[in-house]
Amino acid sequence: MFSASRNSGCPRQDFVKDPERAKRWIGLRQDSGDPFVYAARAREIYQSMNIDHTTKMIVYSDALTVDKALALKKQCDEVGFTGAWSSSLELSRSR
Repeated sequence: MFSASRNSGCPRQDFVKDPERAKRWIGLRQDSGDPFVYAARAREIYQSMNIDHTTKMIVYSDALTVDKALALKKQCDEVGFTGAWSSSLELSRSR
């Protein structure tokens, strides 16, 4: 299960208020806002809840292109998340 975010401020308030649920969930889904802000903020939030973020995944799904997905993959590797991508119209059209 994933917590969705509608902005780059990161996880929803119900996610932050329930660390036990956050531990059970396998990751977060970022679907709007600046995806390059998201991973660092998500790491901070996981750390504040005493959860090892390196066991978690971020799924990106907003206006992806191949270049953007590759840059997000690099950032996830650097920050310590597993990065994943859902299909989007932009990604399916890019070459």
